[in-house]
Amino acid sequence: MAADTMTGFRIPELTLPFPGPVRRADADVLRAGVCGWAEERGLVGPRGRARLESSRLLDLGIALTGRADPDRAAVLMAWFLWVLLLDDRVDDGPWAADGVLADFAASALAVLRGEPGGDGPVDPMLAVLADDLWPRTSRLAGPAWRERFAGHMERHLNAQCAMVDRRADGRALRLPAYIVLRRDLFGADVFFDLFEAVDRISPPDDPAAAGLRAAAADVISWTNDLFSVEKDLAFGERANLVLLLHERRAGTLQEAVDQARTLIAARASDFQILRRGVPWDARDTGRLADRLRRAMRASLDWHRSVPRYRPRTAASEAAAFAAASAPG
Repeated sequence: MAADTMTGFRIPELTLPFPGPVRRADADVLRAGVCGWAEERGLVGPRGRARLESSRLLDLGIALTGRADPDRAAVLMAWFLWVLLLDDRVDDGPWAADGVLADFAASALAVLRGEPGGDGPVDPMLAVLADDLWPRTSRLAGPAWRERFAGHMERHLNAQCAMVDRRADGRALRLPAYIVLRRDLFGADVFFDLFEAVDRISPPDDPAAAGLRAAAADVISWTNDLFSVEKDLAFGERANLVLLLHERRAGTLQEAVDQARTLIAARASDFQILRRGVPWDARDTGRLADRLRRAMRASLDWHRSVPRYRPRTAASEAAAFAAASAPG
């Protein structure tokens, strides 16, 4: 069923031809574990932990773990929460100014690449990255994977910095540049790398795998844009596929919403075509494709179920979570 919004347009019905995520018997254990880890490491306080445990924010992280072993699934869950907290800090907190995010990005990348830092990380997110999250992650895969992951994280952090700078300078973002930037803003390759590590698969770095990754990244990130339109309008955020389509084509907002839905469906179709072209003996590429199609469906189901992208809920949740995230 299409969803009405407060601003007079409707989110059209969107379906994806992919199976739903794997249901895990240990979902509650994973949720409680990552919430306890976040409080213990100073990423959230007691109230922040309680809000996380009682909300559906972590449902997508659980869905993305697939069939991974519990210890490996816990690493992916920790990354999901780490990136979620980073995103909220950039959007709603003090990091979106004065070069704070750029300094954080440089320190985070130094950790991932084993480079010497300053006097040691002070921010809890850097401390947990250096002392716990990256050491656990590094044990899951070899040097080539670690270097590729660091490169993808660098692109994600650079994209976040670029958006912060654009907002500060009031620079417009055009549709073609946004489509390229959006994959890195979402951090698609960061999570797709983690799928490979937690599942112990090593698909070749070839056009087939790259095409599957790109199509899945577009479906997931554009789905986020579709469900974020109302919030982005309320908060004056123009970096959204729907809103850039609206500016470019000068039609109605509903027409832009409908066009975005068509583009998402087209990229899902592209994925299907690419998947059918994977050779039968390319086992790891096939396993990656299965992970990606379930991730696309999980993302759609999650966006339908959470109030995170409704403006009133988003504003109240951001304020409450910022207050609750302080340790102590």
